[in-house]
Amino acid sequence: MENIEISLFDIVFRILKRWYIILACGILTGGLTYSFVSKNIHPTYTGVSTLYAVSNDDIELLTKGISNITQAKEIVTTYTQMMTTDRVLNKVIETGKLDYTASQLRGMIATYTTKGSPFITLTVTSGSEEDTLNIINTMVEIVPQEIYDVLRVGYVEAIDTPTAPLTPYMASPWKKVLIGGGAGAIIPLVIILIYALFDTKIRNINNLVNIYELTVLGTIPTIQNGKVAKGK
Repeated sequence: MENIEISLFDIVFRILKRWYIILACGILTGGLTYSFVSKNIHPTYTGVSTLYAVSNDDIELLTKGISNITQAKEIVTTYTQMMTTDRVLNKVIETGKLDYTASQLRGMIATYTTKGSPFITLTVTSGSEEDTLNIINTMVEIVPQEIYDVLRVGYVEAIDTPTAPLTPYMASPWKKVLIGGGAGAIIPLVIILIYALFDTKIRNINNLVNIYELTVLGTIPTIQNGKVAKGK
């Protein structure tokens, strides 16, 4: 059987002819994506506290009026690791009367340090402003004593703690909506493209002449209700 070539113009024409289907699918999936995202994405609240790590050697030197934070710099990493242990987190949950597991609480907490600095930045993020403030303030209260009880190498002192109201953060849903709408528009576009590539039907005289390059001597009209149908 002779291969039938489909022109690029014909494919584009068929796609444009059904633009309303592509648009409708894009709008539908975009709308469904927006509805899903709106119901499942909620604002979060982040509280930040800055802590200062002090070692035993620093305490002795500071009492003599000497500033030396070398030892504190070296144990900052140990302090931050201690802050997210199950021992400390369970103590925070118990003291703050929180309805979270240690694993869930660990996912809300992040600590940041600058190399060579004795300062620790503690952040807590949750879906509740009240919970965020409760967690971070309880940690500031619990952590110094827990570190001293376990490590016996000084303590951590809070320089500042967050206060209400916290600024809520709401992730923009529009990027997800655009992706959902685009995916919905691509599906009918691919279907139309595949159909156009495999469709070998002869639809009109021009189609026959272009494919087979033959001369048309005549056509047989379509009769509907005893009359010749127009355009047939």
